[in-house]
Amino acid sequence: MVALPSPAGTFLRTAVEAVRLRSKAWKHKFFDVSVEHRLDHTVSPPVEMVEIILRRGRPEKSPRIRLTLWEDRWAEVDAREAGRTGWRWSCRFQGRVLGGREGKQIIQDIEAFDALLDDDRRRADPEVLSSFWDGKLARGPTRLVR
Repeated sequence: MVALPSPAGTFLRTAVEAVRLRSKAWKHKFFDVSVEHRLDHTVSPPVEMVEIILRRGRPEKSPRIRLTLWEDRWAEVDAREAGRTGWRWSCRFQGRVLGGREGKQIIQDIEAFDALLDDDRRRADPEVLSSFWDGKLARGPTRLVR
């Protein structure tokens, strides 16, 4: 793993610190872990963000999870696996990290989510994947109920 960035904000700093603490265990679980700290210039004023990418195997074919965190506690989780002609599967969740949850808990959630993706039956059920993030991300309504 390369040297980890040191963001100025507390929320991002706790997430990067949690990645640093888990890096030894992740060496045996993930082929590649990358952490990138930068400014998001798509909003004004620019906001600090950290992108964490976890790859299981060779980059072109392996399942990967990308976690993007912004200092204003917005989070985006994107998981997918490449197939021969596109994505074999993909899912994406985004929302504001709830209440007292810090970066450390989000990193723990990503590890639990990765374990959930190991099970083919669960991975094929969008309802199971979506319900995992209930109580962790404030996402607003996810379906229309009549």
